[in-house]
Amino acid sequence: MMVFCRNFLLLFYAFHSYVFAQTNDTTHATFHSTLMGKPLSISQNADPTADHLGVQTQTQLQFLGKNKDLSTVSVEAIPYSSPSKDVPNIPIATTNWYIGGTQIWTGNLAFKNGALTYEGGIAPTQIPFPLFVYPLGPILLQVDAGVSFQGNVSASLIPGISIPMEDSTLSGKLQAELAASAYIEGYAKLLIVRAGIGGNINVIDGTAGIETTIFMNQTKPKLEGFGKVQLLDGSVYGFVDTTILFGRWRRILNKNFFAWNGKCYSFGVEQCQQ
Repeated sequence: MMVFCRNFLLLFYAFHSYVFAQTNDTTHATFHSTLMGKPLSISQNADPTADHLGVQTQTQLQFLGKNKDLSTVSVEAIPYSSPSKDVPNIPIATTNWYIGGTQIWTGNLAFKNGALTYEGGIAPTQIPFPLFVYPLGPILLQVDAGVSFQGNVSASLIPGISIPMEDSTLSGKLQAELAASAYIEGYAKLLIVRAGIGGNINVIDGTAGIETTIFMNQTKPKLEGFGKVQLLDGSVYGFVDTTILFGRWRRILNKNFFAWNGKCYSFGVEQCQQ
């Protein structure tokens, strides 16, 4: 009870007021509060998609007189159409998540080859952080850092129906992949060319999952795990980039000076390279 009261009070102080409204097919909710004495609000709208087979939710932050889109999440059912007899595939729904207009997550739920499956992933994303800029005549000296990451998850559930029913099984598999790295680069830039040196370290790059089979005849369930994780390997390199006016930079030369191996851990059927 004390924990409940404490959480309730924290929620009360965090959001001074809450407004909920529904008009036609749109649901609107707003939280109002203050931060450093300034009004702050978080609003969320949930609207049906154009075909009324799904819903799209938009979340927005308002602070210091500015509006900032936090996320857009859409979930939409997919109308069934008869699939190929050779490759049965019945799509059910898609899930997409956007932050600041950039798609971060996409996922699909479907029946495939007699199994209920879900496949989703974090799109390869790179976030730069400029650290230092110093003009030296026509040359600009700059240091940048950043992180990059991506990931995927897949799951399947396969019923094995037999006669008699006691011989039936239910099999499932869950697998996740994640890669994340950080880098830092220092370079000199002149008009449309820049060159410098950088370093990259892979924080994690791995795959892990479990497989299970449940037997209806009260046999002990079968459970197996597998995975491989590579940690903290990296390299130091030199590079040359070029661009057109107001265009994106494109790497035309990259040479590794040296690299080092990190730690690798594996279990199940996965094996680390020697």
